[in-house]
Amino acid sequence: MYYYGVRVHIIGHRQPGSLPVPEYIGVTGASDRDGKIFDQIRPQLHHNELYGDKAYQRPDAEEVRQAHNLTVLTPVKKQKGLHHLEPQDQWLSTAVSRVR
Repeated sequence: MYYYGVRVHIIGHRQPGSLPVPEYIGVTGASDRDGKIFDQIRPQLHHNELYGDKAYQRPDAEEVRQAHNLTVLTPVKKQKGLHHLEPQDQWLSTAVSRVR
């Protein structure tokens, strides 16, 4: 089996006015996607807020929130055929991106 690269997965604890403190750092093969890795480490992230990219969007986000007290905030994905996001969705996407 050949690997053509790696992915570095980092989850940090937010510190206002400073860089986040890393809580998890993992290196996987380039073919391992964020969602797969998130499923593996999610149990250690309880009682938290996670700001991630679109790869962390999940259809069972409410179940994850209730089961682990983990809120996952991601940018809103623009629906196919739309030219602009609704103002509230644009605001959320901008806020999440700034924190990330």
